[in-house]
Amino acid sequence: ILAAKQVVLADQMGTGKSRSAATAAWNFRNVIDRGPILIVAPQHLRASWYAELCRIGLLEGENDPRWCALRTIDKSSALAEHLWRPDARYYFCHYEILHAWWDRLYPLRPCVSIIDEAHLVKNWKTRRAQAVALACGATQMRIVLTGTPLLNRPSELHSLLSLATGKFTWG
Repeated sequence: ILAAKQVVLADQMGTGKSRSAATAAWNFRNVIDRGPILIVAPQHLRASWYAELCRIGLLEGENDPRWCALRTIDKSSALAEHLWRPDARYYFCHYEILHAWWDRLYPLRPCVSIIDEAHLVKNWKTRRAQAVALACGATQMRIVLTGTPLLNRPSELHSLLSLATGKFTWG
């Protein structure tokens, strides 16, 4: 993963994709770049990602200040202001709100984007796909995770590869 910097991990569920991605991202961040790591995933995986980062020693217990989980589309709400940590190392943002937070995330210059359950990004015309493509395009390392790379059509694999390597890489 460190050598390629733009990868799709499409192993079965439970085989350690998240752990592999988090470890590679941490190594890349500490050796090559100092920017934060952006994790984009469905909202229900927020606690799983936090627990995984704690298990491998990258975060410590509850409310670690190095973690920022964005939960609401309204950036001006009291909840959003309470949760926002401009000096965090790990930012978790779910697909439905990434577009709204991108203007705050981009200036932080994330060095790694981890896109979990990436098979949910199929149609490049959707706001979700466009926001994820922006996030991937702005980072030096892109790790795309999915347990189901092909659901129906080969074009779905094309979407995953394009997230990892760039939108127009595969024609």
